Amino acid sequence: MTSTTKISTRKEGASGIVDVAGDLTSAAEERLTQAFREPSLAGCKHIVFNFTQCAYINSSGISIIISLLGESRNTGRVVSVYGLTPHFSKIFNMVGLTQYLSVCASEEEALRAA
Repeated sequence: MTSTTKISTRKEGASGIVDVAGDLTSAAEERLTQAFREPSLAGCKHIVFNFTQCAYINSSGISIIISLLGESRNTGRVVSVYGLTPHFSKIFNMVGLTQYLSVCASEEEALRAA
């Protein structure tokens, strides 16, 4: 299966930002996991997911996020997200992800969430 997902990372102060564009499915698991770990290697304890350009997240994508949240709890990293559509914000709440990460309205708010 060809992935239509583009994933990149950048550092903003003490936070690492993972920009996700396209569809978040199982095809993106390896790249998202690597991108999630990259800021930690640079000393970042706060990871921010930017979903402003993410068009679709299926159940496999949610599963990947759950796995990464488990990893973040074990390593003491704080996770925030921004740019979720209202639909995915509701899904994150329904499946309980909001107990383990902060859903923010903007990058600035997400950076302050640490």
